[in-house]
Amino acid sequence: WDPRVLHTEDDVAEAVSGRRLSYPGTDSRWTDRLSPGISAFASLPDDEMKQGLADYMAPLMDFAVNILKSKEVDFGNFPIYLLATGGMRTLTTKDRARVMRGIRDLFSNTTFSPFYFEDEQARVISGEEEAIFGCAGV
Repeated sequence: WDPRVLHTEDDVAEAVSGRRLSYPGTDSRWTDRLSPGISAFASLPDDEMKQGLADYMAPLMDFAVNILKSKEVDFGNFPIYLLATGGMRTLTTKDRARVMRGIRDLFSNTTFSPFYFEDEQARVISGEEEAIFGCAGV
C-alpha cells in the first residue's frame, strides 16, 4: 500500500469516501499488551497486588526502555501512559481505585519507571475512548 498523502481536493474526497485506504508503513512496534489485564490483580491483598503488578508490568516497561534505548538520556521527558479498559470497568469502584493506585505508585517510582509520569496518565477509559484508541494500540 502506498502512504496516504492528500495533496488535492480529489485525494481528500477519495479518502473520505473510503476508496483510498492506507495502512501503517512501518514494521516498528510502538505499543504492546499483556493478557490477562490488570483487573486480575484486584482480588489480591494490597502487598501481593503491588508485587504482582510490578512483576506483570516489568516486561512492558522493559519493552518501552528497549524501544527508546537510544534516547535514554531523555527518558525523564518522555511521558508514559496506561489506559485501562473493559476489565477494569467491571470492577467495583473500591477495587478499581486500589488497582489504579497500585499502578500509579509503580509508575511514580523512578527506579521502576524512568519515564515522566503524573497520576492522570494512568486511568480507566470509557468504552467509547477504548474504541477510538483501539486502532492506535494494534
